[in-house]
Amino acid sequence: MGEIIKKHKTSNEYLLETDKKIREIFTMIKNRAPEAIVNTEKKEYSCPGNVPIKHVFIGDRQFETTTGLYNFSENGCLYYCPTCLQNYNSEVSLKRHVLRCPKLISGSIKVYEERNLTVYKIEGRSNIPFCQALCVLGRCFIGNKTLYLDIENYNFYILFEGSSFVGYFSDEHFNEKHNLSCILILPDHQRKGYGTLMVDISYYFKEGTPEKPFSAGGAKLYNKYWTAKVNKYLVEHSNQYKSIKDISEGTNMTIDDVIIGLEHLGIDLHTQNEFVCKTIPCRFIDETRILK
Repeated sequence: MGEIIKKHKTSNEYLLETDKKIREIFTMIKNRAPEAIVNTEKKEYSCPGNVPIKHVFIGDRQFETTTGLYNFSENGCLYYCPTCLQNYNSEVSLKRHVLRCPKLISGSIKVYEERNLTVYKIEGRSNIPFCQALCVLGRCFIGNKTLYLDIENYNFYILFEGSSFVGYFSDEHFNEKHNLSCILILPDHQRKGYGTLMVDISYYFKEGTPEKPFSAGGAKLYNKYWTAKVNKYLVEHSNQYKSIKDISEGTNMTIDDVIIGLEHLGIDLHTQNEFVCKTIPCRFIDETRILK
């Protein structure tokens, strides 16, 4: 018996056969469920993706952002739980979370309390997802903020007014030079002295100077704080001559920061040599709060 020779189909024959099968399947679906046919020309789809964030919601509080942060979101918004500050990229996801929210920040300890103000400290490595969500929030308002993923070696101090989240600051745990890496006070709680309070706390727990460069708001905050702190020290030692080093040791500030404070007070260091004395009115003394 001779060998059977199979006839191979050409590429055109394969295409025609495939096209015929596709048409049959499409006709079958159309006849069985015409309502399932999607009109792709009329219907618009919203697919989550890496988009610029324009609004941040914390509970019923809404904030506009202008830093150009890109994040995974379906509508250009980020939603934060007002209680535990976990973030979500859709309102539906947040509502699901609220039903099972633990109502606390895991790993946090209370380090400051005054009237209705409370500050909690949390180490980055103890709750990485929470601290990353906090950094994303900071990035929404601070254009030059870069910290996001490498947060294990940072401490975070979170301020609440009653149950309302006010802001936070962070510092690098093993960095002996700097006592503050980033500070954020939300827009609806600014101009209440909370920035000064947070800077006070940073100096209370650690010597040093804040990381630079500053944002415009950060520069304004620290220039005012350093000026007030130096002024208070000079008023308390008004009958004594004090060197810049004395002021530095007495205020827990670096010499460079003391010099900035003195210059804003109008004291000419070129005529005072290494010593300065108090000769101007104490107009700044009530603008600072010293942590007891």
